[in-house]
Amino acid sequence: MSVLCGVILMGLIGYVSVWSLAAVSSTTPGGARFTGTEQEKLLIFGLFAILMLFGFLSFAAGLWQLIFGRRSKVFVRITLALGVLIALGAGAIILTFK
Repeated sequence: MSVLCGVILMGLIGYVSVWSLAAVSSTTPGGARFTGTEQEKLLIFGLFAILMLFGFLSFAAGLWQLIFGRRSKVFVRITLALGVLIALGAGAIILTFK
């Protein structure tokens, strides 16, 4: 199940990242445009990168569990650390755009 969730998360965040990158670089009046600062753009894409890394880690941890039949403590610790980074990143984005 973790393998499937990791693949879905990587796919969705990858799509949103590509769409957001098009919106950031777009100068057409009819499309979506990003009006924030360079720092805000880096913060958002940094959070996207962490979310994609979290999806990849979920995929790798699920694959490990499928192959060896048990969880890896290393994957659990890294996942918890990434969860903390995601929470901090989300909090930073909320405080930045408030």
